[in-house]
Amino acid sequence: APLQVEYMGSHDTLGASFVDSFVSDRIATPPEMGEFFTESLLLVPNSFFINEYRESRKHVAPLADALHLGDYSAFARADEARGAGGRPAGDWPPTREGVGLPGDAFVLCNFNQLFKVDPAVFRAWMQVLVENPKAVLWLLRLPSTAEANLRREAG
Repeated sequence: APLQVEYMGSHDTLGASFVDSFVSDRIATPPEMGEFFTESLLLVPNSFFINEYRESRKHVAPLADALHLGDYSAFARADEARGAGGRPAGDWPPTREGVGLPGDAFVLCNFNQLFKVDPAVFRAWMQVLVENPKAVLWLLRLPSTAEANLRREAG
């Protein structure tokens, strides 16, 4: 390719001379760190991680459940619910309260797919939650069967 750009695959330099640019923001990659990158930095405003999973993927759990039950009409309803531009109206950037997080909590986050969470990691998270009463675990909204299994395992 005449131009190669790294976006969301890594949080630091690839160290590869054939990759021209690295997309990030000033929080994740402060400009003064540019000297440690082989790529030129393309710093976007606000956030380089364009993901509104909670808003744009509200349909995931209902769709997974509907598919399991054979109700394919749910797919059309999910498209309608997303609205124009694929993004529901709402405040940006979201607030803790707006996404259901306590304002004073220490928030552990994992926005990966569930298959990346193994039992040892989940046990470690649960231990952190036990030892820190003001801590919460924030995960992507998952299909209800996965969510129920995690809640059961958390005990």
